[in-house]
Amino acid sequence: MANRAAHYWKFSIFILPLLFIPAPSAQTLPTPTEVVQQYCNFDFETGRISSANFSKLPPLVTWEEEPGWDTVTVVSGFKILSSKQTSERAAVRVRWEVLGHWEWDTAASEQKSEVVEYQLRLLNGLWKIEAPILPPHVSLSTLRTFVLSQPADDPKRRELWVRNLDLLRQTFDPLKHITNNFPHSIKLKSNGRLLEFCPDNTCDGFVAADNVSVNTLRDFAYLYEFFFSDFFVLEGWRSSPEAQAATHRVLSKAEYSRCKSSNEREAARCALRNLSRGGTIKLIFVRYDEGTRGVVPMDITKELSDKKPTAKEP
Repeated sequence: MANRAAHYWKFSIFILPLLFIPAPSAQTLPTPTEVVQQYCNFDFETGRISSANFSKLPPLVTWEEEPGWDTVTVVSGFKILSSKQTSERAAVRVRWEVLGHWEWDTAASEQKSEVVEYQLRLLNGLWKIEAPILPPHVSLSTLRTFVLSQPADDPKRRELWVRNLDLLRQTFDPLKHITNNFPHSIKLKSNGRLLEFCPDNTCDGFVAADNVSVNTLRDFAYLYEFFFSDFFVLEGWRSSPEAQAATHRVLSKAEYSRCKSSNEREAARCALRNLSRGGTIKLIFVRYDEGTRGVVPMDITKELSDKKPTAKEP
């Protein structure tokens, strides 16, 4: 009897720890925001351009087929703005940065921001998009790869397709949104190594190393002027929809993706710090006075801080 009792207690000691091993947690299901993020990534990088491409889309939508699209919206990027949900419904707002619209034989440049609200429904425990069913929103590189993969009996027609795509490849210059309000205020000098913004006889200057592209220098100058310059005359311009849309577009570029933030000022601060690291782009203050040009080097780290400078008035 004693041996049987001892055996029972040994068996109990072995079993009891097993009873307290936590059960594996259920796999976390994608949220409405994550579903829309995945859907937009797929459209941007793969594109719902054809039935073959649509068949590769993960089960994120309620519809099983799409029409044969005649028009494709060409975009440079997207950003999720907000989301809201109830127990069975959800809505996620996304801003697409549109370059234009493309059809096989025609292309139309239309640079703008397009806000889309995706409607989702909870089906069998999974969030799925049920509306809207929009034409594909595709990156230019994805669309170009698709076009070049299509058979064309007429080489001249293929050339037309590619030429139409090249029309949408035109470089976006955000500084045009400054010169539209302040004519002749932007000067690019020294073979693209120096850029000055001069609303009067004083200027913010940006000096770039040889390995910095002119487009990157323009982005840097634009973000600095929009968020951090203390020129008083910029206050009204910053509140304009055109200036804000241009800011969204610059920050949505792939090269600044590591700085993505819901706070665009913080995203710009991150991008400017990265671009100026190691003196790659330097900030200077310039004054023109009676034919002379005075230059004062500025501390970019200090200028990007949260200090509240006294606005410079013309």
